[in-house]
Amino acid sequence: MKIKHMPAKKSRLSKAQRDFLDTYFEVNPHPNTQERAYIASQSLVSEEKIRNWFQNRRTRERGDCKIASHRSAFSVNTFEENTSSVHPTSNDLYIRR
Repeated sequence: MKIKHMPAKKSRLSKAQRDFLDTYFEVNPHPNTQERAYIASQSLVSEEKIRNWFQNRRTRERGDCKIASHRSAFSVNTFEENTSSVHPTSNDLYIRR
């Protein structure tokens, strides 16, 4: 009979650690190996977790930029122009007898 091992519990960064990483990210979103080692020693987080955090943060940053540019290109006026012929006005909803 095989014994199933429970996966390691995922530990989360503390607010202080996230703040430290966010501050460093603003200065340099692409730290090299030596910089990641320094960040890991200062924040008491493994270098692997630091590397993953920066990679994920850069991905989120790119995603947020894409969403923001898409939202600004899609204005309310465009929405109203595109949907006015599809949806009836409030006057069209009344049945006249």
